[in-house]
Amino acid sequence: MSAFSRSLRCLVWMAGMGLGGVGAGELPPAPAGHVLDEAGLFDRHPEELAVISGRLVALQEEHGLPVYLAIYGGLMHTGIGRQTRQLYDGWVGKDGEGLVVVWDSDSDRLEFSLPTQGYYDLGGENPAVARLPEHRLRPIMVELQAEMAEMESKQEAVDRLSVVLATRLDWLLEDTAPRRGISPGKVAAATLVLGGVLGGLGLWAGRLVRKGEVEARKQCYFPEVVVGARLGASFGGGRVAVADYSREEPEEEG
Repeated sequence: MSAFSRSLRCLVWMAGMGLGGVGAGELPPAPAGHVLDEAGLFDRHPEELAVISGRLVALQEEHGLPVYLAIYGGLMHTGIGRQTRQLYDGWVGKDGEGLVVVWDSDSDRLEFSLPTQGYYDLGGENPAVARLPEHRLRPIMVELQAEMAEMESKQEAVDRLSVVLATRLDWLLEDTAPRRGISPGKVAAATLVLGGVLGGLGLWAGRLVRKGEVEARKQCYFPEVVVGARLGASFGGGRVAVADYSREEPEEEG
């Protein structure tokens, strides 16, 4: 794609933004390879684009999650967020489950869009479990944006982007997958069982504490014994033993 063509596309897009944004009908269709190269970075490198597309397509085949990448050249900073949102609504759907990433090759700015509901598991049994929480995805994008800005080749930057997306998203989706099968009923039942066990342990511990308090309050009383003083002592023992070691006088012989 020539520089004139890219500039013309940019002017058309800016005009659309000035009129209130690009309408849903004017958006390009969702790319079959999950990569839209409006900047023309891979016009002469289709084999590299095929490798990048394969990584994103594999994510959907493995996890049922569509991940799209759109590459633009010359988007305004104030428009990349709106463009990302419009692409998400057009390609995935406002209530759909997926991810759209937009990269401006001129400014090296990276933006992504998730469902408006917070990227919850809309089709699973537990709608409160986020498959790709924004607080875990945002640091990855910030790190990627800084790394891509330092790379000299734009093609290498996009390739790096696809590699990180494929590996990190695969790890995040595998990490949240086991929790998706837990239904609210199972969670409630487990909570009741755990509450019963903890309640039983509490009652048992309470009984032990009360029993210990009863034992501690017990008092022992000993009868008073009056014993006379012996050998001048103020207190006498219960028993006195007397031994006489005097020598017996010999009997006189008669």
